[in-house]
Amino acid sequence: IEPTERRIGLGDASLQVLPPPGDASLGNNDNSVGVIVSYGDFGAALTGDAEQPELSWWQENAPHLLRPVEVYKASHHGSENGDSPASMAAFSPEAVVISVGADNDYGHPSAEALRLYEGTGATVYRTDLSGTVVVTASSSGDYRVDAGPSAASAPEEPVASVAVTADDRDCGDFSSQREAQRFFEGAGAGDPHRLDGDGDGVVCTSLP
Repeated sequence: IEPTERRIGLGDASLQVLPPPGDASLGNNDNSVGVIVSYGDFGAALTGDAEQPELSWWQENAPHLLRPVEVYKASHHGSENGDSPASMAAFSPEAVVISVGADNDYGHPSAEALRLYEGTGATVYRTDLSGTVVVTASSSGDYRVDAGPSAASAPEEPVASVAVTADDRDCGDFSSQREAQRFFEGAGAGDPHRLDGDGDGVVCTSLP
């Protein structure tokens, strides 16, 4: 499936695809596929490893797709070259979830990103500090965020639920397609990291 602008229905929920620029010169991170999850009055945005060039590209070329959301998954693990004041203004989240491994070699999340998120008034959740973070929402727009051991508890009633773990990986985390393929094959059934977008068993084909 080509990552073009489209809305995918999932029962009462939907996924709005934020298409990548398709410019190879920008690199893999700035060709991330973004998604806005909508469930009634609830919204969550996931922008992959997008850095400021792609975030700016969306604002210039697809502003009609960007909207305020309740929950935002920090772009590029909260790196210093990820989110900007403009991107945070576009999404205006109440909660920001940073998917990042503890003591990682990249220094994520950066102090600049943390100041940016906290400066918007959003509540910040970090997987390196709390482990798995689960966002559970109802179509009324109400939601809750569970972090740490409590995140393993099942919801009391049918709702939409998304989990973010400390070891979430995407194609931008690998230096080659071969490395990504080995990781994918060892990750177990069900493609838990959602690396195989078209379901053909071959992942991250944009990598060298």
